[in-house]
Amino acid sequence: MRARTRSLAFCMFVFTCLIWSFNAATTQAGGYWSSMYYGVYPYYQGKVLAMAIAPDGTLYAGGYFSEAGGVSASNIAKWDGKKWSALGSGMNGQVYALAVAADGALYAGGGFGTAGGVSVNGVAKWDGKEWSALGSGLNHAPSALAITSDGVLYAGGGFSTAGGVNAGLIAKWDGSSWSALGNGLAVGWVNALAVGKNGTLYAGGTFSAYDDANARCLAKWNGSAWSALGDSQTFVVGHIQALAVGPDGALYVGANGGIGTKTISRWNGSKWSAIGGSLSENVAALAFDPKGSLYAGYVGTYPYSLGGVQMWNGSTWASIGLVGSNEFSTGVYSLAIPANGMLYAGGDFRKIGSISANHIAHWRSLTMDQPLLLLLDD
Repeated sequence: MRARTRSLAFCMFVFTCLIWSFNAATTQAGGYWSSMYYGVYPYYQGKVLAMAIAPDGTLYAGGYFSEAGGVSASNIAKWDGKKWSALGSGMNGQVYALAVAADGALYAGGGFGTAGGVSVNGVAKWDGKEWSALGSGLNHAPSALAITSDGVLYAGGGFSTAGGVNAGLIAKWDGSSWSALGNGLAVGWVNALAVGKNGTLYAGGTFSAYDDANARCLAKWNGSAWSALGDSQTFVVGHIQALAVGPDGALYVGANGGIGTKTISRWNGSKWSAIGGSLSENVAALAFDPKGSLYAGYVGTYPYSLGGVQMWNGSTWASIGLVGSNEFSTGVYSLAIPANGMLYAGGDFRKIGSISANHIAHWRSLTMDQPLLLLLDD
């Protein structure tokens, strides 16, 4: 009887794998894509530009859309793993950045003036029930947010004042007021922010720093001054679009240039290095899974190249999905990975891998699905 149970379990496992390979976009990276209950609309011009994961695994998605899963949702929505729901009446403009605090509070930044009908000027907080302003907000839309373990929020973008305080492209919200970060940054835009394990703040974009002439497009804040990251001007070529801190504490940088013709670089605190052969397209998002694998979302150049997602396992890159290429579908702009290792990808695509997906989808590694294998180990 025991042998028959094992045999049956094995047959079921093989059959399930065959069904996966037939119905899903199984890739050389060993996983498959799935749509998320109709995704977001409008169909042609909708886009998911930012995502964030709450402590309970809830996914928040922001961008430009009016519906999520058939539910009316103005530019922001949440996914509980089965269905979409709105966050109040949402925003009256596009959402460019999201960040979740340890207590579950959601912060959103973008080109909106109101959130839930409340005047917020580009940045707002959702407490699970309603939206509220962060002081008087910002005088221009932020494009990046990052939050520390103790709840300090950083906002970066093209603004010059925050809460009425002069703040060149970047500012800090401590829960009650805005403040500048030293002399700030100048002449450009902050596209990405990341907080290191030691609390160091990293900023990337198209800017220069008053404190250090060598800190162009990439800089770090140590709490009192801005400075360059080694000889970054030699290694990181192009505008910085994405930043991520790896499990090893190193900073990973995604750009439209990179090392020579490369687009992803790594800073270990003392020197720069390339990540394999890197990618040939513009990297818009970076994220790590719980096992330490790095994922990169990138944007193609219509009609010459495709956008998509690739995974770096420490030695090689593997494509896990390309998006369709036309004037309305160029690539993947945001990535998010919860504790279970599932990958969420958002962008302006309507297809990823071999499945239809309206601007958002999730990718699941086959190694995450093990219920039948447990029977074989009895």
